[in-house]
Amino acid sequence: MPTKVFSCCTYSTLTDHQRTEAEWAALQFVRAVKRKPLHGYVHVPLPGGARGYLDQATAVDVAAWFGRIVAAGVTWDRVDHLALIPVPDAGCALRAGPPPKTLSLAQGLRGALPEGKAFVLDVLRWDEPMPTAHVAGGTRDPQELYSRLRLTCRSLPPDLPQVVLIDDVLASGGHLRAAASFLIDCGARVLAACCAGKALNADDVPTNSFAVRTDVLPDFVADPDWLLPISEERPRT
Repeated sequence: MPTKVFSCCTYSTLTDHQRTEAEWAALQFVRAVKRKPLHGYVHVPLPGGARGYLDQATAVDVAAWFGRIVAAGVTWDRVDHLALIPVPDAGCALRAGPPPKTLSLAQGLRGALPEGKAFVLDVLRWDEPMPTAHVAGGTRDPQELYSRLRLTCRSLPPDLPQVVLIDDVLASGGHLRAAASFLIDCGARVLAACCAGKALNADDVPTNSFAVRTDVLPDFVADPDWLLPISEERPRT
């Protein structure tokens, strides 16, 4: 099935794009989620008319702000129970690297939803550390990404509720499409995905950079020729 993706904010990746104050705040919000250095401060609009003061000292609060924005901007009352599964970042592999940065986002959303509505299930890893797509030219091909994903457990729980994937940025959608397909093939029911930001390679960004955005990613079905036992070496492109 196609995957519906909800993003907290939207910004342009064009270097010559003239960013508004709100779009600059969106970009800094995403930088804080990625744990990159911040310069100066911005105000992040939060539900209920509040504003979060974001600078290097308050960057630790962005996971909770993510949770508040997504909890208020998406309808959750149609589902009883959810598993929030973080998408691993490039360095997050089975036998190396720290937990995914997106784990804190999943925890932030869990805390913002009604008690008992969701729990965090950190079960996705890469078979080995990956080059980043943005800086090191890593792949965005969902087929290759699918082939590199692994579970941290032998199998998913048989009574696993519907899954919501949690990621930092929606760009091409390759990572989310691969993760959704991988989890479905492992027996999960993927309901949707939530991201901190949507990156657009364009000038036509929304006026309200912090309006929760909805995108739909086309279904991805893995090529069965790539489905090898975990013990075997997988092809590289």
